[in-house]
Amino acid sequence: MMVLLSVVAGACSAIDGEETSSTLRRFCNPPVPNANWLRVGGDVEQPLVCGLATAQNFQSRLIVTRSPQGAPANANSTVWEGVHISEIVRRVRPRSGVAAVILTGADGTHTRIRLEELLAPRAVLAFRRDGRLSVEREGYLFCCVLEEPEREPIRSVVRLDFAR
Repeated sequence: MMVLLSVVAGACSAIDGEETSSTLRRFCNPPVPNANWLRVGGDVEQPLVCGLATAQNFQSRLIVTRSPQGAPANANSTVWEGVHISEIVRRVRPRSGVAAVILTGADGTHTRIRLEELLAPRAVLAFRRDGRLSVEREGYLFCCVLEEPEREPIRSVVRLDFAR
């Protein structure tokens, strides 16, 4: 699963032509989570905020195909497309000692995942599922899909916070 981000560095700015609200520009923290934006922060040198346009322009695009756990080999698979988490890590530059990332969903739920799980070769922050944008299909933009098939995708991710 991959998560998409855009640069904030002390002050928020629009990226790749995406517009930011005055609240986002002033505080880098919209008061109501917006499932169309991903914010990345916590113990990092370069926080990011990004939307779909930015995510689609990341260089490390990744496509992951997964079948339901326990399904026969000929079962229908789900195809996820997005950004490899390592691309986000490279851009935000976590500080020394960071061991985990807290993913926050649009509904306010939190999931803590070890950083090494997110750096797995097939972990993706997805914005497409089976060829359609997640926001069109599911009503949210980003979904974190981990490499382990027994882990359910984490849907409606609006924030990633790097932590010790």
